[in-house]
Amino acid sequence: MAAPDTTGNRIPVALMADPFAHLIGQCATANGNFGMQDNSMNPLDMFEIWAPTTDAGIAVVLLNSLTKPLTLVDVWLDGFTQHSYPAIVNPNTTLTIKTHQIPGARPYPRPSKHPKGATMGGVGAYRFTKTGGGHERGALAFSMTEDGSSADPLIGVAFSYASIAGFSSHPGCVVADLNNHDFSGVSPGKTNLETLNNLCEDRHIVTSLWDISPTGLAVTGSYANVQPAKETDMHVYVVWVRDKDSTLGK
Repeated sequence: MAAPDTTGNRIPVALMADPFAHLIGQCATANGNFGMQDNSMNPLDMFEIWAPTTDAGIAVVLLNSLTKPLTLVDVWLDGFTQHSYPAIVNPNTTLTIKTHQIPGARPYPRPSKHPKGATMGGVGAYRFTKTGGGHERGALAFSMTEDGSSADPLIGVAFSYASIAGFSSHPGCVVADLNNHDFSGVSPGKTNLETLNNLCEDRHIVTSLWDISPTGLAVTGSYANVQPAKETDMHVYVVWVRDKDSTLGK
């Protein structure tokens, strides 16, 4: 496994309740739509204040509706460098508590402001800028353990910046159990993450994919169809992770 690092800029994770979390969930499942009554926007716009870039690349925005945190445990990049990564930050001291981790869902702290039983979960963002000249690729693996260890199942997220113009040219796919996924018929890579990216390439998965494990763990990914307000070459892949008991985002 390639150890995650802290190259680039940290982006503090957000804790989000419905109905806003629902919009992100829908963006990951409904052809990338993130529509508001006043205007359409891109989920990456929520993090615009944190180290924006005009460089071309791919951003990955993740909504975690599980009760356990998502922790990055493996990364594979080909032609990308890490521009920024999520971090849990103390709002009072601005000190970093944990990097590469997106908190799980928990009860909303003010029941008077939300319906009984409402929850709020973590939303985090990665950004990767192009260093190659044609077809850049990458993949991430996240655990869902309380201590951040790399025990199965691992969530796999793959993305690509294709050389063909247009949003739909960027392959992206997700799997709910990376190490136990059936990759039959897919060109093998040196690692499971490289094989996952080959799944996108071989089957020309260009906009979205969902996967569900036998245990009910589900993950969905879709490219947002509206560009971030100030980042015209940063294409955003929105991912939603939940299970059969999740309520946040639905």
